[in-house]
Amino acid sequence: MGGRVITGGTTTTTTSTDGKYTLMLPSGTNQITLAPPVGYNIGTLNPFQVTVPTSTAVNFGLIDNISPQVTITSPSDNSIVSGTVNIAGEAQDLGSGINRVVIQINGSYLCTSYQLPFSCQWLVPTAPAVTYTLTAWAIDHAGNKKPVSIKV
Repeated sequence: MGGRVITGGTTTTTTSTDGKYTLMLPSGTNQITLAPPVGYNIGTLNPFQVTVPTSTAVNFGLIDNISPQVTITSPSDNSIVSGTVNIAGEAQDLGSGINRVVIQINGSYLCTSYQLPFSCQWLVPTAPAVTYTLTAWAIDHAGNKKPVSIKV
């Protein structure tokens, strides 16, 4: 998870995979504002003050409760498919980042991709005139998930 920490007018860009951070503060009262990464459209959190007797490290955490975004780029919605089909797409998450994408066919597990862009091979059954629902679940490192589905 990335973020920005603003203390005393200075902005520090931070990164963390688990949302936990350590910040060195000078002695005295410090006003801190936590902000999301640039481009993460949720504004900043209310500033808070921390008073420390001597220069010290302060630990804090940020919570990612924003769902990732996912798109299936291939095959296209309502297309006719047969043989071996490459299911492909993109996923993004500006909070903790994408952990994995899980692909399902009619609600049944097909594969998991840990790489972006994601892709998965599917051998289409030979049943005539059957409609299938392909679903891609994007799951971020904080456990938030969001599906997108198409029919083929």
